[in-house]
Amino acid sequence: MTTQTISPRTKPELIAALNDSHEAVRQLCQSMTPQAFFVHPAGVWSAAENVVHLVETLSAVTRGLSMPRLVL
Repeated sequence: MTTQTISPRTKPELIAALNDSHEAVRQLCQSMTPQAFFVHPAGVWSAAENVVHLVETLSAVTRGLSMPRLVL
């Protein structure tokens, strides 16, 4: 797996970068066996736990971005 640094400067670049990241995570998770996806090594989260964390975090960010600017 390669690590890529993204530096979006515009809204369309940010959207494209987020879509690319989403696709990379989806492909990685789909390539894993169910056993590998749910295995919980000592001291680290499983892939499944990471996905749950991403969903919860993205939900919070989406709620925040949906608020009026005055509230933020």
